[in-house]
Amino acid sequence: MELSAIIQHYDNLLETRDNQVMHLTNQLESEQRRAAMLESELGLALAASSRAEDAHAVELAKVEGDVARVLAERRGLMEKLQGIEVVEDAVREMVVQMKMQTAHNRQIGAMQGELGRISELMLQNDQLRDRLREVLGTREQLRAQVKSMASTTELAQRQQRIQQRSQLDTASLMRSSTANAYSRAGSALSVGRPRPSTAAQLLASRRATAEEQAKAAAEEQEEHDPLYLTWKLTNVGKLHKGIKTSIREIKRDLTEAAPTWAKGEQHSGMAGRAQSIGM
Repeated sequence: MELSAIIQHYDNLLETRDNQVMHLTNQLESEQRRAAMLESELGLALAASSRAEDAHAVELAKVEGDVARVLAERRGLMEKLQGIEVVEDAVREMVVQMKMQTAHNRQIGAMQGELGRISELMLQNDQLRDRLREVLGTREQLRAQVKSMASTTELAQRQQRIQQRSQLDTASLMRSSTANAYSRAGSALSVGRPRPSTAAQLLASRRATAEEQAKAAAEEQEEHDPLYLTWKLTNVGKLHKGIKTSIREIKRDLTEAAPTWAKGEQHSGMAGRAQSIGM
């Protein structure tokens, strides 16, 4: 129950993390849409500035045409007043340069303002990206913790299985020693026959082999399937049940394969134990 609560807690943490990631992703998408809108606004501003430049160019062309007509009309006077013409040309050039410089400065100011806004948006985007990376790092740490807990649980289960196997081996050795104590007379008459302890050793060996095979199969499945850790935590009872079934089958096979003299000694030992219990 504590392990289930811990798993539920970490599932809640993962769900909260996923919600935070989704929220940050939505914020990032909204900021990207806002940046796109600002870029479109910048494009519109640049287009308006271009149209203003075209209008200024048209107006300047009109002014230049008017000036050309005035110059044509005053050509005679300007021939007489070359000094005034030189001054007028200089003033006109200064006016044109000032107009161009003023328009250029306005455009530069507007573009600098837009670039500042874009820089702020990019900074916010970087901050959101850093927060997203922190959330992802927390997610990886949680996964590592869950994996460590699963490994600890598996180690405890292996130790429990080893302890159970040791208890079973001890019980089988005690049963073998009891059977040998009741069958010493029969053993003295048949020196060349194998003792029943060989069957117990064979049973223990087959049981250890079955457990090692089950352990190897579980490790192989764990290597090929990352989801086996969660499956293993919820299906330990089924694994123990399968091992117990294999042990019962091995015992049945040994009983069927035992020689007749071993069966007779086993029955005589059981009868002797029943008599001792009755007394």
